[in-house]
Amino acid sequence: VTYPQFFVQLKSILPKISDIEYKVCCLVKIQVSMQNIAQIINRSKQSVTMIRRRLYEKIHGLAASAKDFDDFIASI
Repeated sequence: VTYPQFFVQLKSILPKISDIEYKVCCLVKIQVSMQNIAQIINRSKQSVTMIRRRLYEKIHGLAASAKDFDDFIASI
């Protein structure tokens, strides 16, 4: 297991995370490109960007860029 505590930490931060949100978090963590994430979860790239922005806002209570979310996920 590459990131053994990732799921536990993610669930403690976002206890009501949806399946799609969880997949996005995991794919961002392993540095999959946004285009590939969109294909994997069957959403547009714009939808993936919005998911990432909303997740950051849920976690921090602040509006931010999708890149800020990516940086946060990388730090977990």
